Amino acid sequence: MSNSTRNEEIAEIVAYIERSPLSVEEYIQQNEVPFSRAQFYRYRARYTSEGKDGLSDKRREGNHHKLNKEHLAFIRGYIKSKPKVGPTQVMNAVIEEFGITVGRSRISQILKKMDFTVQRRKEVKKEHVSCVGAKTRFI
Repeated sequence: MSNSTRNEEIAEIVAYIERSPLSVEEYIQQNEVPFSRAQFYRYRARYTSEGKDGLSDKRREGNHHKLNKEHLAFIRGYIKSKPKVGPTQVMNAVIEEFGITVGRSRISQILKKMDFTVQRRKEVKKEHVSCVGAKTRFI
């Protein structure tokens, strides 16, 4: 079924339900409606605001992602120019560059997908030094 045929069919069913003296729930139960009551209200709202084009199935377009290809390219370039950077610095750079708030954990997932490993700082061990007659101090 083509997308325009599907949109017309949905628009027609929505119109039938609205003109019916039955409640939405009763109409759906008594007739073979290919969607639920909740979906009816979503379709009706989109049809009212956007017309038949609003009824198009947009699942093929993919899920909504906060970061698009441009943002990911920026992150890739940023970590190449600053290889010792961590997720927090990348997150702050994205906020500064694009004004988009992305969580640190999401940045970590992206860096992992890009095969970028965060180099951890080496801990400096403090040695205990004592001298006879002197106060104890840490170096």
